[in-house]
Amino acid sequence: MNRNPTQGDADFTTTLEDPIKLLNRIERFIEKSANAEYDFLDVAEATSPSVPFWTKPLPDDVCRVTTQPLHRVEEFVISGVGLEQQSPRPVLHLSLFTAWESALAEVDEYFGWTPDELEIVSDEARLVEALLSGHLCVISDGSYKQALGTAAVQLLPQKGEKDRVIVRCQTPGLPQDQSAYRSELIGLLPGIMVVDWLLQQWAPTLQSKPRVRIACDGFSALLNTFSDNRVSPHQAQFDLVSSLPEALARSKASWEPSHVYGHLDRATSFSSLFWWSKRNVEVDNWAVAYRHQLEASNQLIAPNARFFTELAALYI
Repeated sequence: MNRNPTQGDADFTTTLEDPIKLLNRIERFIEKSANAEYDFLDVAEATSPSVPFWTKPLPDDVCRVTTQPLHRVEEFVISGVGLEQQSPRPVLHLSLFTAWESALAEVDEYFGWTPDELEIVSDEARLVEALLSGHLCVISDGSYKQALGTAAVQLLPQKGEKDRVIVRCQTPGLPQDQSAYRSELIGLLPGIMVVDWLLQQWAPTLQSKPRVRIACDGFSALLNTFSDNRVSPHQAQFDLVSSLPEALARSKASWEPSHVYGHLDRATSFSSLFWWSKRNVEVDNWAVAYRHQLEASNQLIAPNARFFTELAALYI
């Protein structure tokens, strides 16, 4: 019995369901159709081998039922059943861009902040593999000049260079709020955010916290971000100094801070630098280039809404 009988079809039974139960299900299906007239193709109309074929519809998930005729052509028994073979659907992973765009949609005049630019270089999946295995590194640097601040961040596998995420942002706030320290702080925040976006998209049910090493050349920024001391509103750049520890507390990753000495390329050739120092030079160059880009477009002030992890903000 076949929806489209063809010559040479082989009998087979499914391994997805108990054969006896499946045969019983087919027989019950036929019994429910007892009032229908079962039309058999004439032997001359069918292709070899010369066996009758039932032309009535089968259950939706059955594509083949093999029948064996008895003494009379109107009688038959079911000897084999095959379920329809379906190609497995590929598992699609949402991109980091999806999480970034979702966060952007939550930003309004008074709440929410996201980095300006997000660039995925090469393979995002390999970055996630490095993240889940505890080999992802985050390094950031800030740039500040004439009351305009920027920062750049890159996330990449330890000792790797090809697969990476590059983030650029303008330091939020008015010109009088800007400082080199503030630009170093804002560089740390998107690194934490992007790691959590990756975990949100690729491993939403992960129970353990993968280890991530984060570094910058701003020692004070690292010290205040990872300090266990209670933050005071009198501290400089209180909005970021309070937002960063909260971002770490909410993060799905385990963070290990490292300090990297900056601008070592001024005294040593780039090729002679250690891996971390090379990555620091790269983010420093990107932050400076982005600041020049903003200067050229006269984009000198960035909105300073309450950060997603800022517990409170006062607007006057």
